[in-house]
Amino acid sequence: MSIARHHRNKGNWGLGLESLGLADIKRMRMLTDAMNAFTMVSDSSLLTDRAENATCKDIITPGRPGYDVWMRQLDLIAHGLQELEDEGVVVLFRPFHEMNGKWFWWGSSNAPEDFVALWRNMLDLMTTTKGLDNLLWVYSPGASSGHYLDFYPGDSYVDMVSLDSYSRTLPEIQDRGYKELIALEKPFGLTEFGPDKLSNWDANPRRDYDFEACIEGVVKHLPLCTFFNVWHQYYGLHFQKNAKECLDHPWVVNRKDLPSFGR
Repeated sequence: MSIARHHRNKGNWGLGLESLGLADIKRMRMLTDAMNAFTMVSDSSLLTDRAENATCKDIITPGRPGYDVWMRQLDLIAHGLQELEDEGVVVLFRPFHEMNGKWFWWGSSNAPEDFVALWRNMLDLMTTTKGLDNLLWVYSPGASSGHYLDFYPGDSYVDMVSLDSYSRTLPEIQDRGYKELIALEKPFGLTEFGPDKLSNWDANPRRDYDFEACIEGVVKHLPLCTFFNVWHQYYGLHFQKNAKECLDHPWVVNRKDLPSFGR
């Protein structure tokens, strides 16, 4: 989502959540230079250069496929996150999202206990070894895959819980993981959200999603939801209907309503 474009079109900054992946670490400086536009970062870190067929267990075992690459990339991620900490930026850190699906190397082809070990290993390295203390760790299964708590690393290793969901109606999300996750009594959010049936994004994107109806649906069906992060620009508030009405809703906190963050 273009934050500046959104502000021009809607007259409101909203509460910004910018999504970064491992390939975007070089954008960290750009983010800190633009912190007057948004206040938090949601990161989905991917090991993009791993050894073929490496598993969660391999990645954290010295001498196994992928271990050396993993350690180098953790150093790179930590360096970028340190830049944000130096600027006073709180990071919603969301590694290994949609782990209950089969489409990522860290997904459900791994034993749950091996995924948990990987998560805890990364947390220990980032917080104890690297000394980062600006990270809020976000556990984020996919709404379409079930088994929402099978890979849960434990209360001491998770700060927030969330779902990735592409559903046109909010009741669908309520029945696909929301109830299970809020039972953990941690802050809940939608870390990837977009209405379905907006395919062929670049050639002929649809612009008929109603964000005013969306926020009303949150109030009714997901009342403990603390934020949502729209995935792909064509789902964005700047591209769909009634964004201003959504941001003007009394449940929505905008940047102008917040105290100053950062240095």
